[in-house]
Amino acid sequence: MIRLLVLCVLLFTNLLSAQWISDPSINTKLVQDTFSPINVSAVTDGSGGFFIFWEDAKFKAARSVYFIHVNPDGSVSLRADGKEISSALTLKHNPKSYPYLQSSALTVWLDVELNKNPILYAQMVSAKGDLLWGEIGKQISPLSVECVDYSISADNNNNVFIPFITKEKGLTGDYYVAIAKLDKNGKSLFDSDFAIVNSSNNRKSMPVAAPEGSGGAFVFWLENINGISTLNFQFVNPDGKISTGKKSEILSSKQHSVFEYDALSLNSSSAFVTWESGKKIFYQVIDKNGKEKISLKNNYLSSRQNKQSYPRILSLDSAIVVSWIEEEKFKKNIFAQRFDLKGNKLWAADGVPVIVQKGNQFGQKMIDDKKGGVIVSWIDKRIDTSYANIYSQRFDPFGNKLWDSTGTVIANSPDAIKSYLNLVPDGFGGGYVIYTQKQNNKTEIFGQRIFNDGSYVSHIVGLNAQVLNDSIKVSWYSTTNLSNSYFLIEKKSSSDSLKQNWIKVDSIPAVEGKEAYEYYDVHKLKPESFYRVTQFDFSGKFLTSELTGVHKVINSSLIVLHQNNPNPFADSTVIGFELPKEETVSIEFFNGKLEKVGHLLNKKFPAGKNYISFSAFGLPEGVYFYSLKTQKVRLVKKMVIAR
Repeated sequence: MIRLLVLCVLLFTNLLSAQWISDPSINTKLVQDTFSPINVSAVTDGSGGFFIFWEDAKFKAARSVYFIHVNPDGSVSLRADGKEISSALTLKHNPKSYPYLQSSALTVWLDVELNKNPILYAQMVSAKGDLLWGEIGKQISPLSVECVDYSISADNNNNVFIPFITKEKGLTGDYYVAIAKLDKNGKSLFDSDFAIVNSSNNRKSMPVAAPEGSGGAFVFWLENINGISTLNFQFVNPDGKISTGKKSEILSSKQHSVFEYDALSLNSSSAFVTWESGKKIFYQVIDKNGKEKISLKNNYLSSRQNKQSYPRILSLDSAIVVSWIEEEKFKKNIFAQRFDLKGNKLWAADGVPVIVQKGNQFGQKMIDDKKGGVIVSWIDKRIDTSYANIYSQRFDPFGNKLWDSTGTVIANSPDAIKSYLNLVPDGFGGGYVIYTQKQNNKTEIFGQRIFNDGSYVSHIVGLNAQVLNDSIKVSWYSTTNLSNSYFLIEKKSSSDSLKQNWIKVDSIPAVEGKEAYEYYDVHKLKPESFYRVTQFDFSGKFLTSELTGVHKVINSSLIVLHQNNPNPFADSTVIGFELPKEETVSIEFFNGKLEKVGHLLNKKFPAGKNYISFSAFGLPEGVYFYSLKTQKVRLVKKMVIAR
């Protein structure tokens, strides 16, 4: 993928990349020819792209499971309408996915034939569309019982864990919690195809396996005991044997049912689990034997008396972050808390607000921002909107918001119902937001890339070429903070044909965190020259820029745009510029997403020094750009609002 900016005569045009669209009211359609996609999940491919899995009824009654691979630029690696996960002539339902080896992913689903028990199958797919565990996948659950629930996960040693629940026939049939452990080839690593974790006549659901790193796993599930849904736990050793004995540990209170929970391992000896029960959310750190390490007097996420629900966990290098929803009158708000690996709270005692607005905010997802912080996305139905939109927010390691206080809008297409929200890391500190959108009775799968500065596309802006004595000064800004490897500077003369290649001038290394770059080309000047800058990411792949244009290199030494003063500024600043003669000038102002926030159009100014004042009233803190345009030149500089 490429980030490309070209300067052109009298033109500075906002063009879209071939794939990602920077307009949140449109976004990018990722899958073609969907019919009624449901149960959509997305996971990273470990190489900067991602996979999407979904259930669809393209052939009306014949529902099946499909997948597609999307590259970092938004293009797809295989057929644009997706590929079936299995060639079996059966109905396939409810796919659940998990990231795996580089450029591959795992998924499980229910395979259903008429008058037969639903059977659990698993598959590993590649970015090229290969079905790596055979054309029909790997059968996980036995034929003799009905599979009723399941999930999938993997550890850093490429062990795949698939916990599932089955039920015997009849009203009095027992429920079984079982787990399969497979290698990368789909081969069982237990003595049998799976290990039985627990069995009883109690109804069971929502199994989760949290691999602990040395081949074993913490296994959790919900179980109905005397009408109360309890959270249960057992540890499974690497060989499939149970370490806590035949009786499982009950983590939750027997007075209130558990509705939602989430769990992950902290290390080889303990796991973190959080659950919703009795209008509160609790958390606990447990070891392999079920010993609880957090006092039961303090193991709640928030002391507020609002109804709390939907806890989600994200693992960071040396910490974890939990997010949840709190309900009060006319509001459903989202909060978050950071913990160390011992279960100690690191942010405010009751967490920090992700979003507090009148309306309903829900369905939050989280990813690592590669800087010790976290990016959160959620579905947001504010009181002044008819349909829910999608927003994102980024937090630093200390719980401070880094983007707009009410969130950065990701998708706000009007008259559209949005659901099945997914958030996938891009490997550079940003992410991809994937969701379904129903509009005009048609449901489709859309997506948007968001970078770690809150912008929709990676930007090279303010590209300028200026004659200075015997050189041409080429300068630009890179507004997205990526660990890029280098910028490639190229040029051609105006006499070049459209088919002639650009000529490499030089390449310079990119510096993480640096925004302003410049280069002096001392080669022999031509009457007209055209320059462009291409930014490469660290892996050598390209990222597509949002802006494309051309700018004729002229001697603009007498047209000068000065840096604003003061800079940074809080309320207002003064911008000076010099003209060799009376000129009609347009001055425009843009935020960091290149959205215009102000302008002064086609105003005549006299020769010599001129000044204008710019007010920051109503604008949030951040990086901004201002440009001066005449009939012969456009100049761009950066300014910063800081309060």
